Parts: sequence; C-alpha cells; structure tokens
Amino acid sequence: MIFYKYEATQNDFILTLDKEFNETQIKDLCNVHKKIGADGLININNLKEVTIYNQDGSKANMCGNGLRCVAHLLHKLTNKDKHTVVVNNKEYELAYLDNNNAMVKIDVPIFINKKSNLSDGYFVDTNNLHFVILVDNLETFKFDDRISDFSKNNHCNVEIITIISNNEFKIRVYEYGVGETSSCGSGAIASFYVLRKFNLISENASCILKGGTLKLVDKNDYFLLNGNVNLVYKGELIDEL
Repeated sequence: MIFYKYEATQNDFILTLDKEFNETQIKDLCNVHKKIGADGLININNLKEVTIYNQDGSKANMCGNGLRCVAHLLHKLTNKDKHTVVVNNKEYELAYLDNNNAMVKIDVPIFINKKSNLSDGYFVDTNNLHFVILVDNLETFKFDDRISDFSKNNHCNVEIITIISNNEFKIRVYEYGVGETSSCGSGAIASFYVLRKFNLISENASCILKGGTLKLVDKNDYFLLNGNVNLVYKGELIDEL
C-alpha cells in the first residue's frame, strides 16, 4: 500500500488513494507502535471523494488541517492549484498556495444554543461539533476525565481559548477520538467564529496552537483557513492490506 505521511501544524495524517479500511485497520495504521502512526487517516477516491478517519477508527465529518494536506497532495498529483473535493456529500474548495501553505474554504459555522453541564462555553458546528470555552489561563487548564467524558458523550471536540490581541488568539484542543492534539483546523475555525460572533477579534486573525500558527479570515459568507503543510515522506506498507 502506497501512502503519504503529512503534518499540518503538527497535526499528522496518513493519506491514501482509492483504498478501503475497516476500524481495526485504521487503529493499527494510526498506532505508531504497530504501523505508521498518525492523528488520523484520509483516503481520496478518484482524486475527489474524501473519507476522513479518526485515530480510533471512527469517521470524521470534516478536518480543516487534513483537507489542507489533501490540497497539497492533489497539487502534487495533478499540478493544479485549486480543487473541489467531497466529504460526506458536502463540497469543499481547496487551494495550494506555495510549497508550505495550503488553504480550505469553509462555510460559516452554526452556533448551537444548547446548555452544557461542563462549564460556560459554546457549541459550534463546523460539520464537526465543537465546544468552545474562553479561559483566562490556557496553560493551567486540565483536560481531565470530565473533558474526556464530555467529548465522548457529545461526540465533539473541546477547545479552550485565550485572546492575546485584536488579531491574535491562542487555543488548546481536545480532539474527539484522539485526545489533546497539537492542532485542529476546524477547532481553530470554531474558536474564531465564537470570537467574531461576540466582536472580540478582527476579521483577519492568527490562531496560535501548540503545533504552530494558522491564519483565519472572515469573509462574511464563508471562512478561510490557511497554514503550513509538510509532506513528511511517501512510503509503501507491505502487509495484509
């Protein structure tokens, strides 16, 4: 099996072409002690149909960083800068900007008016469900069992955010099916949307994560997510797959 190992602000993925996987295979491939190791796996059929898997074998509705990796790979395979892909019957426009940058266009998220017993926060739907919490001290916040259970029970990612300036904010991410990760593109979008909704940040902003910085733009009718992408290596796995 030919695969491409990618990372985007230290969110890493295995990308494959025209393959099918079951849950056990996904878990094994994403396990660094057994196979390749990654936060998730993304398969692309016919250079168009994209299926995104979490590390635990479950399917994700979308993944901002993962789709930026797809943009980079499709550029390498076709030499075209722009592509439209389909994830769960929804189209996403991707753009390859240069060797280190790729972008995804995302519809304006949906604010969900729903009560939570976890803490003061906001549910946001970016085609992935997120729960966004504003905190004063990002570093001392603990992703404990309450966060893990909340994420599992609500099938959502949890983002904690701190505003740094009018055009800069910082987040940490607890990702459903994975745990705390260095980056999450859709989580950055969800957090940015909440800050924009309450007029707490400008329409062009930088999101600082453990794995690096993502650039976000509010275009009123849609959002743009842009950041670094790195093809770590291309490999071949020879086994029962």
